[in-house]
Amino acid sequence: MAWLFLFQFFARLIDSVWAALGAIHPEYVPLASPNWLIEASLFFFFAAIDGAACWAIWRKKPSARAWGINASGACIVMFFWRTVFPSRLGWHIWQYAPPTSSDWQIRVFYLLVGIVGLFAFIRRDEPTARAQASPRDPSS
Repeated sequence: MAWLFLFQFFARLIDSVWAALGAIHPEYVPLASPNWLIEASLFFFFAAIDGAACWAIWRKKPSARAWGINASGACIVMFFWRTVFPSRLGWHIWQYAPPTSSDWQIRVFYLLVGIVGLFAFIRRDEPTARAQASPRDPSS
């Protein structure tokens, strides 16, 4: 999952830069919409969550589970956000075209990554038989 979060980190970071460019200089980005500054902020926020999750998983930090749950939840939020509130920024940044079937495949991929990540990180690791077999009487 760390590799997926790393990929999402860079993809969302690029999206946030393009959204900020569209908000600051709409003449350079065709089809600029007034809510691009909000989108830039949200993309940057989601990129920060993905980056923190990737770093925590690679470093085997105790907070990796919580960051993994947050990043997986962000994938699900991104799916519903793109489906309910579509914008041209999320559709082919370099082409500025309406959504195609490949866009839906990417959206569904994000949804599946979010669901699989939630199941992977919400499930607590069960202790092994060796960890459960502790001596009852430490003096013997």
